Amino acid sequence: MQNTFFHSDDYGMSVHSSKYILSCCEEGVLSSVAVMPNSPVFAECCQMLNPYVEEGRITISVHLNLVEGRALSQPDRLPLLTDERGFFCCSFGKLLMMTLSAKRSRLKKEIQRELTCQIRRVQEAFPAAELALDSHQHFHMIPLVFDTILDIIKEMPLSPRYVRLSCEPVLPFLLNPAILVKIRPVNMVKNLLLNVFGWLDKPALRRSGISYNLFWGLMFSGNMNLFVVKELRPVFERIASRRGLPLEILSHPCPIEDTEECLDKKKKEFVDFYFSRGRFEEAAMLKTIER
Repeated sequence: MQNTFFHSDDYGMSVHSSKYILSCCEEGVLSSVAVMPNSPVFAECCQMLNPYVEEGRITISVHLNLVEGRALSQPDRLPLLTDERGFFCCSFGKLLMMTLSAKRSRLKKEIQRELTCQIRRVQEAFPAAELALDSHQHFHMIPLVFDTILDIIKEMPLSPRYVRLSCEPVLPFLLNPAILVKIRPVNMVKNLLLNVFGWLDKPALRRSGISYNLFWGLMFSGNMNLFVVKELRPVFERIASRRGLPLEILSHPCPIEDTEECLDKKKKEFVDFYFSRGRFEEAAMLKTIER
């Protein structure tokens, strides 16, 4: 296994963005993508991706999704997770709060039902591929969701290549004030929360014997530009080496062209992120940085 790999989330969001992501493999260092199971253009995007997977140029993960777009399950089977349109109605925060409420047992059943459908859909599209698991907005790190995913893995059964632990080390940023001041406060807060969840999730993951990586890409989500990656990559690679882990460098290359490409154009937070110009800078990073 290579020690460092560059990964893109959100493959399958649209045909346009997916073609651009594949160009980051053709012209750059990208070697891993997360496939969105509930994309309306899932089949077409998987068809484009399949030759890269068959040739061993790209590995894939299932980008589990409970926060945006239309669910794969029927809406009446997901009353807590979807609205009257059959679209996911939860944010990360709302999902977290429901896991702490009296609804948690019903919620767990709905999560298991939907995520099983999503994993199976990607398995059917890539039957020979060894899949990894991660999630849209890292909601899978919420302990109840994480435990549910481990239950799904046992019951299917599934042998994932790894499950992402979305808890990014903070020390590299603290040691570089010029980088630290560029971090959006909301990203810092979410990373600290995910680090707490990682502390809770990691023992169960280890007991299951499932691998994980050192993860990097949350603090500068949507803005993993060339300067940031060149400046901090040696530090993260040293940490990964000390821990005996591969390093996953996350990116979201290429903004969308039109709001119609969004999984749910009513969710402004997502739409704004997809139009971010920083995503072009991430693509440029993938096409210019050395392996």
